[in-house]
Amino acid sequence: MPAKTPPTSPVKTTPPPPAIRPLKPTDYPVKASQVIVIDFEGYQDQPPVFAGVWEDGHFRVVILDERFKALVKLGHPFVKYQSIKTFLRRMHRRALVHRKYLVGYSEHEAKVFADCYGDISEVYLNARKPLGRWFTLNDRENRPNPFGLKDLMKYFEYKAYKEYPHKGVTTVLTQVLKQLINLEGDVQRLTPLAASRWKELLDYNKQDVMGLMYVMNRAKLLAF
Repeated sequence: MPAKTPPTSPVKTTPPPPAIRPLKPTDYPVKASQVIVIDFEGYQDQPPVFAGVWEDGHFRVVILDERFKALVKLGHPFVKYQSIKTFLRRMHRRALVHRKYLVGYSEHEAKVFADCYGDISEVYLNARKPLGRWFTLNDRENRPNPFGLKDLMKYFEYKAYKEYPHKGVTTVLTQVLKQLINLEGDVQRLTPLAASRWKELLDYNKQDVMGLMYVMNRAKLLAF
C-alpha cells in the first residue's frame, strides 16, 4: 500500500500595504512627518544620476548611477550609493508601509519611477498642483510666470536662495564623469575644480529639496 502524502500547509503571503488615500484640498496642510521629498538630477531622457531626499528632518543624497559611485569616497557625510532599482523599490515600500507621500515639484519624479520601476501614483504628490491652486485663490495677479520652483522660492522670499554659477547640471556631470573615467575612479585625484563643482551640484540639489518644503510651508500646504 503506497504511503500517504502528508498534507501540505498553505503558503502564507504577506498582503501588500493598502494604498494611501489621494489628498483633497481640505487635507492641507500635510504634516512634514507624512512626506518624503525627492528631487532627481541627471541627464535628459536618461535614468537619474542621483537623488536628493528629505525625510524625518534629515537630508541625504543617494547616487544611483554606478559610473559615479566612486564619488561616495569624497567623504560627504550625507552621500551614499544605491542601485536605482533598489532605491526606487525601497522608497515606494517606505511610503506604503509608513503611510507617507512621495513629493516632487512636478511629474518628473513620478515619471522616473514609472520608467525605471513602476507606477507610484497612489503615493505621489505633485506639489505644483496645490501650489497652483494656492495662487488661484490667493494671488492670481502675481502668480509667477514661468511657474518654476526657483520662481516660487523668489516669490516667497526664500532667504537661503542662491544662484549657482555652474553651466548646468549635465555639463558638470559630464566634466566629473570624464575625470572619473580617466582616473579609473580615483576620486582623490579629481581636480579641485571638478570636486568643487560636484559639491556645488549637491548644494544646488539640496536647495531645491529644502526650497520646495519652504514654499509648501509658506502656502500652508506643509506643516512642521
